Amino acid sequence: MEEYRAHVIGPDGHIINRVDIRCSDEKEARRLERSPLMATPLSFGKPTAS
Repeated sequence: MEEYRAHVIGPDGHIINRVDIRCSDEKEARRLERSPLMATPLSFGKPTAS
């Protein structure tokens, strides 16, 4: 399983929340990102190593 992050972007362009997504690949993560459950605009990306 891969880990991805979707950031909820507020009207001012700043991140207001983060959603961690675990799925099989990027295609599936992007499909989940567009799910009706995520009605807020998101910025999507794979997390970087800390």
